[in-house]
Amino acid sequence: MDIEKKLLEMKKKIDEGKTQKAQAEGKLEHLMSRLEKDFGYKTIEDAEKGIQEMETVIEKKEKEIEKEIINMEESHEWSEA
Repeated sequence: MDIEKKLLEMKKKIDEGKTQKAQAEGKLEHLMSRLEKDFGYKTIEDAEKGIQEMETVIEKKEKEIEKEIINMEESHEWSEA
């Protein structure tokens, strides 16, 4: 393969890489826009922090529900039919 063909192939690969990069950047921009619009988070770090806060709230609610179930079971006689 002569040098001209190699250079043309390399140029083609570079151009393809540039196109893929531009597409990825566009998708990222779109997703970041949706993250802010749908959830109010401007950065991925903000979203991760929000997720941790939500997980903490969920854990607390699960514990509250478990306590209520135990209280209900203790205060009522459940009969199996």
